[in-house]
Amino acid sequence: MIKKLFSIFAILLSFSISANQIDLSSFNYPPFLQPDNQGFVDKLIKGFSKHSSLDIKVVKFPAKRSINSYKNGTSFYHLGADDNFSKETLNNTYKITLFDLNVRLLFLKKNENHLHKDLEKLQNIKIGILRGSLKEEEFAKKHGFEITSYIDSENAFNLLLRGRIDFIIFSPLFNSVKDIVDKKNFDKLAYHRKLVHHAEAAIFINKTSPNAKEVYKTLNKKMTQFLKSKDYQKLLHETFQSDTPEEITKYTL
Repeated sequence: MIKKLFSIFAILLSFSISANQIDLSSFNYPPFLQPDNQGFVDKLIKGFSKHSSLDIKVVKFPAKRSINSYKNGTSFYHLGADDNFSKETLNNTYKITLFDLNVRLLFLKKNENHLHKDLEKLQNIKIGILRGSLKEEEFAKKHGFEITSYIDSENAFNLLLRGRIDFIIFSPLFNSVKDIVDKKNFDKLAYHRKLVHHAEAAIFINKTSPNAKEVYKTLNKKMTQFLKSKDYQKLLHETFQSDTPEEITKYTL
């Protein structure tokens, strides 16, 4: 009975290329995807849907549920970052990259003498990670850091500012620290010189989904056109003014 329900759910989330409809499972992750649907990626997908004449919707769940629903095949389409998935999952996936994500370590400046050194020399370190991020967990375990999961970015900064953890893992692509903390607290923060890892924000298509290869070819072609379009340039200007990061512009050329 449970398997039957999962099958029905998968069908409901599947993509009908003939009807030009697609539902992308995802989760809120400010400032990329926000509860008010006004994040940069929220606007990107909305603009892409209009530009491509496809009916594309982002269906948001709690982070762990959204990621697991794609990994276990109950959702065929996902919007997020590739660092949430294993090599095995990615090998069974068509990926349409939107932009790059460079993920870094954020800490309090007052702890700089203690923390801003080679990571191999640090001991008894607690690190905050968004629940479900596989590569970030591997990074923490590699260095022997104790992992504390947080449910959203605001929760992560609260843990850091209160001294409950030493680092949080965060992407500075949008200078989004300013969107989450006030100026007084923003001035207390700094990034470690060590890059945690490189990742890519993308649309993911399960290769076992109906017409997966055809769907991928269609979406990839239309996304390539959109990322080079005047509509996307307008969104970039509204978001970054004249200082669009290279992690984004490399896909617009």
